[in-house]
Amino acid sequence: MILVPDNLAYFSTVSFVANDVTGTLALEESGVQGDLPVSAVAASVARKMNLSVDTPWALRDDESRLLEDNEPIGRQLRKKTGQELTLTPKTHLG
Repeated sequence: MILVPDNLAYFSTVSFVANDVTGTLALEESGVQGDLPVSAVAASVARKMNLSVDTPWALRDDESRLLEDNEPIGRQLRKKTGQELTLTPKTHLG
């Protein structure tokens, strides 16, 4: 038997609640393919919330950890269902 450390868990599909950074919009997503990069999932959530498609978006987990854009979402969430994420615009100062 091979044991996989928790931080290497991989979910083939995930479900979550995404909130916009202001907390005024919320969207329940289910059956999202776990192999999709976070950047694609964030863009899809923004479109469904009718937010700007010209803005690059990022997702943060419920501990304010920024999810890695190019990594699969199914490898970065701690739970397969019920996790809350925050959609936030990527902004750069200066």
